[in-house]
Amino acid sequence: MVFVGYKNYRLLRVRLPAAWCGLVGLKPTYGSISRHGIIAYASSLDTVGIIANSVECTSLTFDILKTIERESLEEIKDATTHPVHSISHFDFNLDGLRIGIPESFVVTECPSQIIDSWDKTLQMLENKNVQIVTIPNSVISHSTVKMTLPAYYVISSAEASSNLARYDGMKHGSSIVSLKAELNEKDGFIEATRGEGFGNEVKRRVLAGTAVLSSDRFHTYYEAATRVRAAITSQFQQAFSKSNEYRVDIIAIPTSMSNPPYFNEKSTSLDNTKAFQNDIMTTPISLAGLPSITLPILEEQPMIGMQFIGQTKSEDVLIAISKAIESTIIGRKRLK
Repeated sequence: MVFVGYKNYRLLRVRLPAAWCGLVGLKPTYGSISRHGIIAYASSLDTVGIIANSVECTSLTFDILKTIERESLEEIKDATTHPVHSISHFDFNLDGLRIGIPESFVVTECPSQIIDSWDKTLQMLENKNVQIVTIPNSVISHSTVKMTLPAYYVISSAEASSNLARYDGMKHGSSIVSLKAELNEKDGFIEATRGEGFGNEVKRRVLAGTAVLSSDRFHTYYEAATRVRAAITSQFQQAFSKSNEYRVDIIAIPTSMSNPPYFNEKSTSLDNTKAFQNDIMTTPISLAGLPSITLPILEEQPMIGMQFIGQTKSEDVLIAISKAIESTIIGRKRLK
């Protein structure tokens, strides 16, 4: 998730918009793709993601982005016609696949329509000889999952406050030329430039982050949030551990807690509080730095996406599984 533009900085997401638009959205493992050239938002969380029309297209794009990391431009050109770096281009048999369903993500606030779609998805997977494994609260704790949402916003706001401090209109960011003659003092110019350039949500998070990093709140909030991140990371690792009786290959949960917002003259988007609550299905995975992909499993209106989560650096396996699900469960091939 990164900031884009300047006139009105906004958050750019991957999994939620993909789910709401019936598309495939891949969030790779944190650090697997370079963030060079991207405006930093939260440095320990920012991840380059992909939104595409099919798993095949997602796989191709991911292959190319990985190739850019380590190969020559000529090999990048070759990768566009003959991708060779991903096992997702091979057939994957779903027989015996162990998909985990964490009890901690079954929340009463989740709309019945999304819960029903979750159940239908699991039923279709079981029909393909997939093993559905319930991950108990003793492995992934409900209380830890609940804490990931505030922990995520504490960490991201604190890092945003630090990262965006450089955009002062002097060395970085857009400058309001018309104000230079009127504002002789540097501080006044910076204040006017940042006030004009940042949108309301960005200002809100910068202010929150500045408060979190203050000396009297740092230990109470920021350090506490990092402990939550360590806890949820450890719990996901336990769920994937081979020594665990509840061991799973991937985890399946809904991508969102609400139906997509509509924009027209009679309705507006989600308010800020509901928007934050909606992130409960994605923030634990972001904090843990794990790869995940959202797929439009069911042809329903409004669109509901299902999210599949893998182990660290398991994008190739995750894409291969998603490709098998797309071709056998969804029963169609979309644009490549």
